[in-house]
Amino acid sequence: DFRNNYEVCVDSFGTMWQSDNDDDGNKGVRINYVMDYGSFGYSDEMTGAAWQTPRPNIEEEIPKRHWHQNDPGTIPNLLQTGAGSPTGILVNEGTALGPQFANQLIHCDAGPRTVRAYPVENDGAGYKATMVDILTSSDQWYRPADVAIAPDGSLYVADWYDAGVGGHGMADHDKGQIMGRIYRVAGNAPVAPAPDFSTAEGAAKALQSPNKITQYIAWQKLHALGAAAEPALLALFKNENPRFRARALGVLTHLPGSEVKYLIAGLNDADANVRIAAIRLTRELAKTGGLDTTPLESDPALVGKLLKDTAQVRREIALSLTGAKGIEKLWVALAQQHDGKDRWYLEALGIGARGNEDACFDAWLAAVGDRWNTPAGRDIIWRMRSAKAAGYLAKIIEDQSIAENEKPRYVRSFDFLPENADKTKALVQLAGLGGNMNSIAAEALTRLKNTDPSASPDVKAALDKQLAASAGTLRFAEIVRDFGLKGQGAAVLDAALKNLQSPQAGDALKLVLAEPNAGEILDAALAGPQAEAVVTLLGTSSAPRTINVLAKIATTPTNLLARRTAAVQALARSQTGAQTIIQLAKNNELPADLKSIATAALNLVQYPALKADIAALFPTAAALGGQPLAPITELVKIKGDLAHGKVLAERAESSCVTCHRIGDKGVDFAPALSEIGSKLPKEAIFDAIINPNASISMGFETTQLETKDGTVAIGIVRSETNDELVLALPGGASNSFTRKQIAKREKLTTSMMPSGLNQALTQQDLVDLVEYLASLKKP
Repeated sequence: DFRNNYEVCVDSFGTMWQSDNDDDGNKGVRINYVMDYGSFGYSDEMTGAAWQTPRPNIEEEIPKRHWHQNDPGTIPNLLQTGAGSPTGILVNEGTALGPQFANQLIHCDAGPRTVRAYPVENDGAGYKATMVDILTSSDQWYRPADVAIAPDGSLYVADWYDAGVGGHGMADHDKGQIMGRIYRVAGNAPVAPAPDFSTAEGAAKALQSPNKITQYIAWQKLHALGAAAEPALLALFKNENPRFRARALGVLTHLPGSEVKYLIAGLNDADANVRIAAIRLTRELAKTGGLDTTPLESDPALVGKLLKDTAQVRREIALSLTGAKGIEKLWVALAQQHDGKDRWYLEALGIGARGNEDACFDAWLAAVGDRWNTPAGRDIIWRMRSAKAAGYLAKIIEDQSIAENEKPRYVRSFDFLPENADKTKALVQLAGLGGNMNSIAAEALTRLKNTDPSASPDVKAALDKQLAASAGTLRFAEIVRDFGLKGQGAAVLDAALKNLQSPQAGDALKLVLAEPNAGEILDAALAGPQAEAVVTLLGTSSAPRTINVLAKIATTPTNLLARRTAAVQALARSQTGAQTIIQLAKNNELPADLKSIATAALNLVQYPALKADIAALFPTAAALGGQPLAPITELVKIKGDLAHGKVLAERAESSCVTCHRIGDKGVDFAPALSEIGSKLPKEAIFDAIINPNASISMGFETTQLETKDGTVAIGIVRSETNDELVLALPGGASNSFTRKQIAKREKLTTSMMPSGLNQALTQQDLVDLVEYLASLKKP
């Protein structure tokens, strides 16, 4: 489950490496070792929900949260590289770049403008890595896009030479002239080797090339020669370089009739990586070539040796068990070697048990007996998806010797278990907990939402207790929603108003609106001291009844100006509400003292379908005090006031922190700007403000929905499951829609960020703002 899975490479041992991007601005670009059959955590494995969705044991750091790193079943990241825009990746298996970069990952990151190596070391059943820059530049147009190793071992780098990355917004450094560059990185003059593919010996020599195309041609030639290539390949299989031996093995094991012989030779190789390559070849030949692997599996000496091999070799054995039958004995032998510290190994065990979870779990319990409650044992219970695991999870959670901050981890594990009587029983048991376990009890109760409280006294008692304990919180609203409780509208509204800044406040409002006496509840709240907060909350809904309420508030002269102002601003947050403001203006029903408020609010968000009406009825002030704006090429030469730019970025009128996060300020709606200066030069930042539609970051495209009742909603898709779609709205709120509600869905070509924001600034203000944004760089 990757974000953008297009940067992939494979080394001679068959190990796959990959890089993918984060949702822009979250410092979550990562490098992965791609474990076979693994899930890589961009979305919730079970529901498809986005990484922002609340969950037990949620990661504190957003880059880790982005990839569900605390969830059972998610493969660990090899390395997180921070903010960036990753592109080409390879494994350099040559020596021409020197020992520091031999056999290492090399990767382009066009965002921070660097080509890096990631020296990889073994780490248990997985790996760890560091970062070493190879080719960087202070030229902010340098954008390394791809890398390749030439036949002479030198490194070639392609630079698309652009002002920015992401969103497909291209720029020409010199107007009308598309530019790009190729760099060669080496310690010697270029050489063009002339491989000889006409003989087996020549092809075997060519198979040793660091260049992938040369290797491919050589492999095809040797494979076509068949048995005639065997002597040359055997000579290569004796080479001291294990990567050459693995390449030879990849051809030898495809010789008809000799597969098992050479697989055994590979499995007995002195190098663990060659043994891993042999296990992978065995798996490949069995699944795609129908190879009978009985001779390998029935050799007790070979199997016994491999079961005691390195953690990485045992990892590959575990992966090979996936979906097979009668694996319990082998799986338990592997599971008993888990040390409680190696997440890579634990995930391999979980993958290996897939399809046989109950049998493997029962066999493991029989083997460990009463010794299951150890760090390693608790790990296995947390990861296993067996029906019987639920009871053991409950025991761990109730164990007073387990640290309180560890327990949410085990609660989260319930979300990955199949629905069954054991799971329900364990959750009912946990839902009745009290005292310092109240938060655990609340989570357990949430997972019982499909249980009828009237049929279970224990669930009913837990439900009543949690309602009382969660009053005034959004947890209260969630319980009301999950159990379909009626008559709780006033209390739910109170919870929403106390948590107005939460994206979930809008969902609570929907529960209020669903009550038969919703009108009375809202009227009472609007007559009280929190009236303006109620108005703001109503702005999270585009339902006709809330739009009508807001319009009435805005146009009632006896209402306080602050309340009418809040109503107009709330209306402007949805397209349906914005249409209402336009209609009021056309009917001369919009009070004059709200005209400037409406103008500012409608120009903070871009509604393409309403653009002409907004321009005609609510024109913004003359651009930059009536003066024409200088070209961007001239703006970048003007010195800005960084401190004043910071003030401008943080004020509401500029709308930066209304939609973007800058450090600890702002909201997570549009891409975070905390390190925007590392990604974009000033030219690109100016262009993004003046021409926001020119380049829209991936994942932040504008989506317009039309529901079956005629409501139009516009926003950014934050999360999407089989049942629900969540739209993020400017200001940090969100609006959820069931699939059944949606009549039409359209991805727009325009950004939510409106054009003409620069018109609210003087030219110097704009320069100051960009000066500040350009200073926000990676530490």
